[in-house]
Amino acid sequence: MSSIDFYTLVINEAFHLAIVGVISVFIYCKYKKWWLIPLVLFFGFFIDIDHGLDYWLVTGVNLDVDKFWNMDFYCIPGAFHIFLHSPEFLVIPWLFKTLRKNGIAPAITLGMGGHLVFDMVSNGIYWYSYFFSYRAFIGFDLNQLLTHACGG
Repeated sequence: MSSIDFYTLVINEAFHLAIVGVISVFIYCKYKKWWLIPLVLFFGFFIDIDHGLDYWLVTGVNLDVDKFWNMDFYCIPGAFHIFLHSPEFLVIPWLFKTLRKNGIAPAITLGMGGHLVFDMVSNGIYWYSYFFSYRAFIGFDLNQLLTHACGG
């Protein structure tokens, strides 16, 4: 696995932000509630914080930014959790009627769904590897998700 190029990261995050922006406008126009916008932003953009969580689970609370951006820690078997990048979780908000009625469920699922669809299309891993259940089944091992990861 190689370091993430800063330019690639900026472009990737810009796309996430653009997608979240479009979804936020849609959600606001439909529900006329400005407070739904931060939900879309959090679930559509800031779900990438789970990469930091994975890093800390593997290295302990380590603030070495170079080590984090290198992403080699994902080559350690069992390190590839990315808890929030899981389509199964999209159904949870829809289980609660109050969340559906006031726009919270659509804000969460469209924000997160937009992020996940972009990642599934743009990242070099199999689409089904985004399912938490699949990652758990293979022991959260990136080597089984990517043929070119970790020197494979």
